[in-house]
Amino acid sequence: MSRLTIIPSPTPDVILTPYSESEFPRFSEIFKPADGNTHPAIKRLLHPADDAELTLVLHNRSQKAITAMQEHWLIKNKSGYVGPWTNSLDSYHSDFSHPVVDPGDRHLLSVGINVSERFLTYVRSGGAVGEGFDRPQEENWVSELTFQVYLVVFEDGEIAGPDPEHFCDELIRHREAAEFIARQIRLAESEGRDARPVLSALMKAPLLESDYAAHWVQWYARSYLIGAESQEAQLHRLENFPALPKFYRRTAN
Repeated sequence: MSRLTIIPSPTPDVILTPYSESEFPRFSEIFKPADGNTHPAIKRLLHPADDAELTLVLHNRSQKAITAMQEHWLIKNKSGYVGPWTNSLDSYHSDFSHPVVDPGDRHLLSVGINVSERFLTYVRSGGAVGEGFDRPQEENWVSELTFQVYLVVFEDGEIAGPDPEHFCDELIRHREAAEFIARQIRLAESEGRDARPVLSALMKAPLLESDYAAHWVQWYARSYLIGAESQEAQLHRLENFPALPKFYRRTAN
């Protein structure tokens, strides 16, 4: 039998509840076999019924959107292997931003599952769905999960959670790195130089594991030089990331 352990939420505005069909009927179709009445797009979201035992529902009860979140899973499979997995989500790495969790919305969460009630409504109205989850073979699949929210960031900058992996610092540094790379490119353009030698040198520079800014500088330099997008599109994106709010923690009353 599978077992799910949920570490208490770091904020009263985010409720974490084990999934049950009776309490969250809107998600029940995710764990039912497809039939003639199943919406074609929903078929790509389906999971085996046994996965429901290892699934929880995150409810954003705040009137503010969640714009960044880091969740941590401790996974034990049926062979006895135990390993960690940290998933980071945010609205600040793209010039086309959208909330991680909308105000009032619920998300069905597990390893390989992140489906919101709002997204299901979108799908039923004709919205497109990407590729489905590639579930591992049964003999290697999960038997126990422990879930913890490491960090929640609301749209006004309020943060909650222990943030052991310093995700807030990473968000700040990635913004600084994007601005730095964009400045190098614009400076080269203004001086009639090719920016590629400078970016190549930055991409190859040694760095420390904890130096988030240097990691993101290398990431954006590499993306600009060898990424799939056009360099013009990448430069536009680097210069148009959403501004980060000023982070703060709620004070106790």
